[in-house]
Amino acid sequence: MTLHSANAAADLQLAASLQEGKQESLAVVYDKYAPALGGIINRMVNEKALAEKILQDSFINAWRQVATFDPANSSFFSWLINITRQTALAALQSQQQANSTGNNPVYNAPSNLASQETAFDLVYYKGLSYAAAATALQATVAEVKTGIHLTLNKLKQQIVE
Repeated sequence: MTLHSANAAADLQLAASLQEGKQESLAVVYDKYAPALGGIINRMVNEKALAEKILQDSFINAWRQVATFDPANSSFFSWLINITRQTALAALQSQQQANSTGNNPVYNAPSNLASQETAFDLVYYKGLSYAAAATALQATVAEVKTGIHLTLNKLKQQIVE
């Protein structure tokens, strides 16, 4: 069994344990994924207190929505990233509506539009659709999806290491 498949199997066990309502599993998930998810959030917001609140809210949302996790649709880590992204975008939207002065702490994507991370930045950090990101990058939707897939694989590798 490879390290990647062992990690995926452990994640499936964690997800099943969460779905059974075992709170101690949430602590294990937090210890394993908080650094990676916190890094994603920190790229989306410039305010430390807000980033910490979003991270906490992301794990609460994951706990509440764990029944929606389906290993046939995504890996557990990808599912957590999506929960975190949705939580962060909702918090940023709420903050933006409350703060009409236009001070938006959203992360600014790098100007190097040729990098694979940029597709990830536009879709996950800026909240653009695949089509909008493809237009911004002057690429096809398939190229955007491939770039995002490669970036997610890099993130997974960093967690495994």
